Amino acid sequence: MDQPLTTTVSPHRSFTRSQWAALRADTPLTLTADEVAALRSLNDPVSLDDVVDGFLLPNAVLLREGLMERKGFPESYDLPALLAFLNDIKAGKHNVAAPVYSHLVYDIVPGEKVLVERPDILIVEGLNVLQTSRLPRAARAVPFVSDFFDFSIYLDADESVIRRWYIERFLRLRETAFRNPASYFHRYAALPEGEAIAVAEGLWNRINLVNLRENILPTRPRADLILRKSASHAVEEVALRRI
Repeated sequence: MDQPLTTTVSPHRSFTRSQWAALRADTPLTLTADEVAALRSLNDPVSLDDVVDGFLLPNAVLLREGLMERKGFPESYDLPALLAFLNDIKAGKHNVAAPVYSHLVYDIVPGEKVLVERPDILIVEGLNVLQTSRLPRAARAVPFVSDFFDFSIYLDADESVIRRWYIERFLRLRETAFRNPASYFHRYAALPEGEAIAVAEGLWNRINLVNLRENILPTRPRADLILRKSASHAVEEVALRRI
């Protein structure tokens, strides 16, 4: 399943870590050590107390539609709402509202919104944001989420590495955020390590691996920039679109 970033014919030009570093040798590095530390995320101290913008369908809808185990798959998102949000941002409208998603309760927070006021830069993060919609009949125009992007980045790694990261993250959350009684995953906090690993592997194989292979990985060639990470999370290869 592991695939190289580039083949003989590719729209991307690939650079090793050292080659990419040489290209920026004459460019001053403006980030401080503290700023870099603040940007770290996966497998660093993890908290699920935060809430973020989120266009996933509410759990009640996912349950009704039999989609709870498809959470994170393309069909689990409120695509019309996301497209309307991006359209309003692109049009320069004031106070554009986005729903709030809580990782702690694993659901959209009812009645809560975050207002986005004409940002200079908007970062849209998601597993399936480079997905293309099914084309309609009668040549009716349908926008893709990526139509609103000026630049897109795909974070890549070997499948075996992503699996390891997922299990390590699950075990770390079991020792931290899952211990909060309000956490949707609180039931996993008391599991012995062996059972917790088995649960994580089951979730990976049944849900996350399927989503990766069927939906996420096929969108990789559509990205403007592909950053390939090693097991240590260091970027080891960069592929920049040239056309």
